[in-house]
Order: sequence, then C-alpha cells, then structure tokens
Amino acid sequence: MSATIGRRGWIGIALESIPGVPVSPTDYLPFLECSLAEKMTPIPELQARGIRDEQGENSVIGKKWGEGTLRVNLDPTLAPYLLGLVMGDFGTPVSEGGGVYTHTFSRKSDNTPKTASVIFDRVVDRMLFPYLVVNNAEISFSDGLAEVSADCLSRFPVTSVSGSLTTTSGTLFSFRDATVRMGANLTEAESATPLKVREFSLAITNNAEQIWVVGNNDVDSIVIKNFGATGHFSLNFENTTQRDIFRNLTKKAMVVTFIGNGIGGGFYEFVKFRIAKLRFETYAPDIPIDDVAKEGIDFVCEYSSTDAKTLDIQVRNRKSNY
Repeated sequence: MSATIGRRGWIGIALESIPGVPVSPTDYLPFLECSLAEKMTPIPELQARGIRDEQGENSVIGKKWGEGTLRVNLDPTLAPYLLGLVMGDFGTPVSEGGGVYTHTFSRKSDNTPKTASVIFDRVVDRMLFPYLVVNNAEISFSDGLAEVSADCLSRFPVTSVSGSLTTTSGTLFSFRDATVRMGANLTEAESATPLKVREFSLAITNNAEQIWVVGNNDVDSIVIKNFGATGHFSLNFENTTQRDIFRNLTKKAMVVTFIGNGIGGGFYEFVKFRIAKLRFETYAPDIPIDDVAKEGIDFVCEYSSTDAKTLDIQVRNRKSNY
C-alpha cells in the first residue's frame, strides 16, 4: 500500500429535506481543512474481579456521533451552504432576471436545525455524515483570502460509494473586496463611509446539543438552542469615534459586504452580512512606542425589535437554489 495526502480528498454536500435522511451530493466544496470524523465513547467494565487490574475485558460501545471542522475560502456560490446551515433558514431565492438570484439566509425561528448530508472522501475511504448541523461558524479576513470555518455535528458516519467529484472554479474574496460600514440603522450602514478595518471576524453560534435516547447509541436528534453572534475588528487609532461609541454604549448597525464579479444584467456577485444592532463589548487601544497605534473592538450582536432580527446574510449569484 502507498501513503496518501489529504489534498486528494474531496467534500460533497446536499441539503436534507428530512433531517437524517441522506441525499446524494449536489455540489462539491473545495476546502482548506476538514476534520470530520467518527466519534465513539466506549463504556468500560470496572467491576472488581479479585485482581488489581482496573479495566475488565467486557467494555461495550457507548455514544456514537460525527464531529469536525470544515474550513473553506469565502465565495459567493459554494460557501453559502455553510452560511445558510448556520443561520438555518435558506429562504426563497428572488429572481433578478437573466439567471441572477438573491438569497437571504435568516435565523431559523424554531429549535430544529437545517441539516445536510456530507460525503467526505478521505482518499483511503469515503464516509457519509448524515444529519450534519453547523453548530458554529466564523467568517474572518485580514490581509489574505476571506475564510469560513464551520464546526459541525452529525450522526455517526457510514461508509459510502456515493458521489462523483466535479471540480469547480469561481470567485474568491480577499480583503480588497470587503467593506465594513456602520450606521444608526441598516439603511444608514448600507451607505456609510467604509471603516479602515485591518482585520475582522464574525462568529455565529447555535449552541447545538446532540440527543441520545434509549434503544440506540447513535444520535437520535440535534437541537439548536440559543442563537448568538459576536465579532472583532481593529483599525488604526486615528480619532475618538470608536472610543466614544464604547464609552456611551451607543448601539450601531453594521454591514460587511464582499463584492465579486459582474454576472450579467448590471448585477455583481456579493456576500453581505447585515447586523441589525450591536454593542461594543470591549475597547482596547494599543499604543506601542515604535509602531502604529491601533484600537481593537470586540462586539456583541443584539436582537433588534425594529428589524425583527439580530442579523441576516444576503448572497447574490447565479445559483437558483441550494
């Protein structure tokens, strides 16, 4: 046998209509990292047997599940699978005409997650992860390509022969494609002067919990609990605007936009993160004596009763549905 490298593997994904009922891949995600793997907790046998040895020989299989991180570059066509899964509601695509569609991913209102079937070809084997849920996702960029990192939970994977890799290419977003704007509300934030951000991250969490019930040691269901989002950004310390926002607990809206290629009809690809309301949780100026003064801000996204949401994600591309 010969050794292999992970670069030869691939990921196939499709949304499930019924949670846990597997479906064949509809798209294939290029990835930077995938640690999806089978997990199992053995139940030891620890009875006293008149000997000093602690572990008896009758251990059995306990809880089983799937778990891991899937990290990809942010793009306007394939990365939205992960963005939609962490938000939960893929919505109804709006046709802009000429094969252009706008998708809005919103926070799912109930505690039942949106699920996917993921095929992970590990070169040596090929595993199906059914009932896959994105528990947490982080979107980040600084001076390279923007990335999405998704922490996933699933039922215990099974071997599979499904999937036939189709390579894809498309737009990737770097820091030069991004703008970060803030305003008193989303309307003002959409048109505000961009901040001179040096780095940015946004983390979205579902606080998902796997549920096991008697009669089966695989995951019975996954429940998403409280929904939240936090983030961080930094910029040069050039004025007192951000300081005063923190000191006065002034609530702001934020829109982070990535603009891509033209896709016909005067439309451009985009991915847009629209935070309806946020507060600055911490403010940390960094004033080195021999380097550029910076200010770092950690923020927490709050629910806006005016907008009836904490945040949503909008995507425009030529994909009619997910």
